[in-house]
Amino acid sequence: MKVRLTESQLKDIVVECVKNILKEEEGKKLPIQIVGGNLEGLYDKDTFEKEHANLIEGYVTPEQYPHLTPKLHGYPLLKGLIGPMFNGDNIRYETQEVYDVLSM
Repeated sequence: MKVRLTESQLKDIVVECVKNILKEEEGKKLPIQIVGGNLEGLYDKDTFEKEHANLIEGYVTPEQYPHLTPKLHGYPLLKGLIGPMFNGDNIRYETQEVYDVLSM
């Protein structure tokens, strides 16, 4: 038996699916990647924030940074590093030297 959906019903289903996907992604914490300098490496977000609290100058909020992807909301702004930048599987920060080389 085939079920025929109206355009409106189909739209409602798609909207609900997208909402569910976004809800799943919302709480997902991506690891922090530092490129360059003596902290270079990949870190769990919570561990990094605890161990390097002295580097945190603030956090990305939608009110202050509405132009940034929501995936960056809640990630720290770090002294001496450029970022955060969404990098697919992680949130990336770079030293000025690395940024300059990669931006040429």
